[in-house]
Amino acid sequence: MKELQKASDVLDILARNLPKAANYFFSYMILQSLSTSSATLLQVGSLITWYIIAPALDSTPRDKWSRNTTLNSVKWGAVFPVYTNFACIALIYCIISPLISVFAILTFGLLWLAQRYATIYVYRFDHDTGGVLYPRAINQTLTGL
Repeated sequence: MKELQKASDVLDILARNLPKAANYFFSYMILQSLSTSSATLLQVGSLITWYIIAPALDSTPRDKWSRNTTLNSVKWGAVFPVYTNFACIALIYCIISPLISVFAILTFGLLWLAQRYATIYVYRFDHDTGGVLYPRAINQTLTGL
């Protein structure tokens, strides 16, 4: 706590300690991209619903038919924070450690492929947002920086 007594020393402390965390964020981005993209492709919630919940709850043919013909909708509140967090990490650490740019490209490439597949074949969209989500994502990223 003595080091934080002077406000001018905070920037020096950050300058010394921030590069040490770069290795953590390399592994964090790769681990999260692999787990998030695989979870998007595997659809664990749908598997649990299909094999465990549906046989227990669906007793009539109408219930079974409605569960089989309805698709999941996208929950943007769970999707955007992950991508915004990765973008903030990549933008902050690309100056300190340029190698993270390679990991960021791999991360966003994997997430793009998984999300593209899910968007085309898995999800349905309740309503068209008309491009309003892009400025919101940019605003969240800049706020995170």
